[in-house]
Order: sequence, then structure tokens, then C-alpha cells
Amino acid sequence: MPNTERTLPVELEADGSLVRTAENTSGNSLSQWRELETKVTALADVQRKVRSLIDREVTKDCFDTLEDTKGATVCRNINYAKTVFRLVGGSFTWLKDDRGMPLVVKTNAEDDTGKYYIYEAYGRYTLPTGEVIEQSGMFSSRDKFFGKRSGEFKPTSEVDERYIRQAAQTECFKKCIFTALGYGELSGEEATKAGAKTKPVAHKFAEGKQGGSTDSDAGKDLRSKIERHCRELFDAAFQVEGIPAFQKPEDILQALTANREKKWPGWSSFRAIKETQLERIEGQLAKVADEFEKSRI
Repeated sequence: MPNTERTLPVELEADGSLVRTAENTSGNSLSQWRELETKVTALADVQRKVRSLIDREVTKDCFDTLEDTKGATVCRNINYAKTVFRLVGGSFTWLKDDRGMPLVVKTNAEDDTGKYYIYEAYGRYTLPTGEVIEQSGMFSSRDKFFGKRSGEFKPTSEVDERYIRQAAQTECFKKCIFTALGYGELSGEEATKAGAKTKPVAHKFAEGKQGGSTDSDAGKDLRSKIERHCRELFDAAFQVEGIPAFQKPEDILQALTANREKKWPGWSSFRAIKETQLERIEGQLAKVADEFEKSRI
């Protein structure tokens, strides 16, 4: 589980009140606090400078635009976290269970709407400085992107559980990276750079029962099919001649939607695809998937 323990220069009495420890009442306490102030100020300054350097490298693909009843908002996405990780370095590992497998816990729940479940993944990010950050990420079968059809929540038997589990791990990775670098809410300048036309938000970590995109019902189905095509092609080791081996399903999406003549690199995120293009792209991917399947027979 995430390590949130901190050593404080105080003790907790039985009645819940805080008292200074003997160390704090020593003659060196003031100088120790001043030393701590200097260190914290220096760390905060360094973090701001590092984030400023990183921000020069991010592109619009590193942000998602989400819509809800309150309007559209912009948040940093997994591409942003990967950019940070690539530039800053360090190491990321999943916390493991007793069997040595990544710790991803499934919790079943039920309410008036019906049954659903939540996955929670646990990870550890170690900065090049040696500092360690542990966080968990959550994702639910009630997600609007994976768990809805025609405006209604799907039965859990019809939700692809692999995607919910993987999404929880994605959330965990994002939280580790963003927490380590001290990322908070998007500033107005950052939101403008990302193409925001409304208020910015922080990272929009997925928690609770809902989250995700808000396409029309037809759009949700098409977007889901597009992702399914890419994931199935990826699982089947699909390759395109002249392109390095794909590292994730999104790489397949980008390769198949790129347009060299127009210098368009292709869509790098399923959720970023404009709804007006979903039908065309789904048809294109369905054709590729069908031809690939026939070639394997």
C-alpha cells in the first residue's frame, strides 16, 4: 500500500492534542527549522524550474479536453506523464503481491443502478535523486467511455475488464509522476497553450463511479470499437512494413491514421479523436483488422 508515513517534530497525547518533543525544545530547534525552511525553498524553486523546462517539450497531445454538465475542461494526460518520465528519468515499478505479481486490487460494489467494480493499482516511482513516491490509481467499470452504451451503464459482464484494469494502472503511473514533480492545477497560460477555451483543471484522476469522455451514444460505440480494433491488432502482433515494432495499441492508431501528404502524424490517443472523424476511422480500422485476420488463416 502507498507509504504516507511522515515523521513530525511533535507527539500525540492520549487525548489527541499535540505537544512538542524534547528535540524541539532544545536550543538547536530554531536553527533546525531555519535549515528546513532553506531546504524546502530550494526544492520548490528547483521543481518550478524543472517543470518549466518540461513544459517546453510537451505538445497538445499531452492534454485531454473533457466535457461534462459544467462545460469543457483541459487536463494533463498519460502522454504528459510519459514526457515527464522520459526527460526526468528515474525508475517506475509496480508494487507486488505475495506471488510477485503487480498489486491491482478489484473491489466489487452495488448501488441502486446495479453492480459495478473498481480496480486500484499500486506503484512506486523513484526519482534520480533517490526520493520515492508511492501512489495508487483507481478506475471503475462505471467509466463513461468503457461502461456505457446508449446512455445506460452496461452490465459488468459486457464491460471488458482488461481495459478497466489497465486504466487503473495508467492512473497510478500518472499520479506517481505528477505527485513527484509537484504538478498541481493547470495555470491559465498552460491551459491556453493546450487549446483550452474554458476553465482548466488538475489531472482529472479517475476515481469513484464515473469518469471519461462524453461523446454522443453513437460516438461512444464508435470510439470503443476503434480502441478494440487497435488492442486486438496489438495483441495479435500486427505490424506495418517500414515502421518499428508497436509498443502499445495507441501506436497502431497513430500509424494507421497518419497522413504523410498533409504532414499529419496521426491520432496518438483514442480519446483525442474528434467525434466527426470516428465513423471514418472505425471503418478504416475494421477493414485493416479484417484483412489482417484473413492473412493469418
